[in-house]
Amino acid sequence: MVAKSVCRGTIGSFIRGCRKRRKPPTRRWSATLFKWIAVLTIWGIVLLGGIVAWYAAGLPDIDQALSPTRKPAITVLAEDGSVLATLGDFYGRPLAVADLPKHLPEAVLAVEDRRFYHHFGLDPIGLARAMVANLRAGSVVQGGSTITQQAAKNLFLTQERTVKRKVQELILALWLERKFSKDQILAIYLNRVYFGAGAYGVDAAARKYFGKPATQVSVYQAAMLAGLLKAPSRLNPRVNPEDAQARTRKSCKSWSTPIISMRPAPGLPGASATPASLCGRSGRTPDTSSTG
Repeated sequence: MVAKSVCRGTIGSFIRGCRKRRKPPTRRWSATLFKWIAVLTIWGIVLLGGIVAWYAAGLPDIDQALSPTRKPAITVLAEDGSVLATLGDFYGRPLAVADLPKHLPEAVLAVEDRRFYHHFGLDPIGLARAMVANLRAGSVVQGGSTITQQAAKNLFLTQERTVKRKVQELILALWLERKFSKDQILAIYLNRVYFGAGAYGVDAAARKYFGKPATQVSVYQAAMLAGLLKAPSRLNPRVNPEDAQARTRKSCKSWSTPIISMRPAPGLPGASATPASLCGRSGRTPDTSSTG
């Protein structure tokens, strides 16, 4: 009230009184800086939303992509009904996580996405870890994509490496996490991913390489299948058995670290007590002579 009455006096007292009420320069700069940060943040959100909307408009038909699509294949049978050869892509039986021996999804998670049950489709921690590893190595030695992202890519997108494809992959990964449970996403991935030798899906790979369904694979065979995912064609145990076995040993080593992110689930009750030791005891060359 006193300051207000001073400003209403003579011109001199008005100037002197009002000067006392001016804000310090530091406060003015702080207010200006905060204002510009707020403006830039708002425009950044608007720009990001525009980019996401632009790429989302070009997304493929989701319902069509989720429907099973299988290319024609030819299977040659012997007189007794055994398989002699398979030409073309080879698909197995679609399986739920609950149908598989628990060491099979464990092996895949240990190699591909240890935090699968804890992230929301994107894994900032895994991405940061991959960036550090790649910077130290001077080349791309580790990827940061989650199983959800890989499932989105396998289901909906091509293998091209563009900014558009990556943004669409992120959008679809978030959609998958919202639409399906973790076990369902893992099952989608395991039933669609390529394992080399024309085998798509874990059941097809088990039949192709081991002559048995995925429901019957051993711990060592599960580790081999998980190792194939890094480079399916190059690590094909039929073509490069030594490289496949070396990769399997590496998978066993990764598996020796507890998968702390794996939560108990109806189809995946928990990590095995000694997967690496069982893997090591079964480290002999698997029988890959059968075509399944």
